Amino acid sequence: MDVLPSERAKFRKITPNLEDRKQQVAAGEVKELQFKSKLDRTAVRIANVYEAERRRIYNLLCASHQQQMPNKFVKDLGEIRDEKKRGKHDDGWVENVEDGVRDSGIATLWTNVAKRVLDAGLDPDDFVRRQFAAAFAADPLKPVVRPQHLQSTRAVENYRIMLQSNIVELEQAIKLQAQTCLSQVQFLCRQPGLKDKLDVEKAIKWVLLDNNAPLSALFRFIFATDMSKQIKTEDKEGFVQIAGAFRRDAAMQYIMDSEAYETAWKGRIPRGFKEEARNIYNRTHGVLTSEERK
Repeated sequence: MDVLPSERAKFRKITPNLEDRKQQVAAGEVKELQFKSKLDRTAVRIANVYEAERRRIYNLLCASHQQQMPNKFVKDLGEIRDEKKRGKHDDGWVENVEDGVRDSGIATLWTNVAKRVLDAGLDPDDFVRRQFAAAFAADPLKPVVRPQHLQSTRAVENYRIMLQSNIVELEQAIKLQAQTCLSQVQFLCRQPGLKDKLDVEKAIKWVLLDNNAPLSALFRFIFATDMSKQIKTEDKEGFVQIAGAFRRDAAMQYIMDSEAYETAWKGRIPRGFKEEARNIYNRTHGVLTSEERK
């Protein structure tokens, strides 16, 4: 049976709409898969950083209270060696965090934490580390952070409050350290008793290498890195070496408060240092990358 011209016209109008709809559905499915993949990666990342922070706090307490730490205190903290033998922590999640994310019993927990973090637009690593920092500040003898707490609204609210407070503190800190460094450099350059009068570059080196100077490792690293890029004399290599000497400590200082530093010291953090600091943290605390887990 032949189709009437009017019906053909209707069909031609409907067909593009159907094709558009198919493309929209396909695009939606792709976005959903991409989000699911990002959610899974974030869940694994959060679980890894969580375990790394537990180890860091545990090792810190062991170093500080090696003689005084009672057995029950060690058990309450979650002693890592015994937990590995048991395969599970006392509070019920698996020691191998990647298997733990896949385990049906706790997959929902870590996924909920990841979704909460992504929905809030937070940095997953910084979010987890800051919870441990808050717990340690509240109770240095028993800084416990439960995974269930990480998925709560209160954890997100507390994170934002702590982040803003740290930003203000760091903005003041860099101004104070810069003024201290400048004052000490000027003092050294004006010393009449020195056999050879110091030029500015040498005075800066002296100050950056002075262990008694109230300057953080991150400040020394940033200052030395900036100087190595600005000068073209033989002093350049000296600043490169100074930056290298403080690189690891600077990375650990930065990574524990990365989001606050990125805001408060904006434009001063060397390009690519965030990823480098993350890699140093990973190697130090045994956090595996996606490639290393394959």
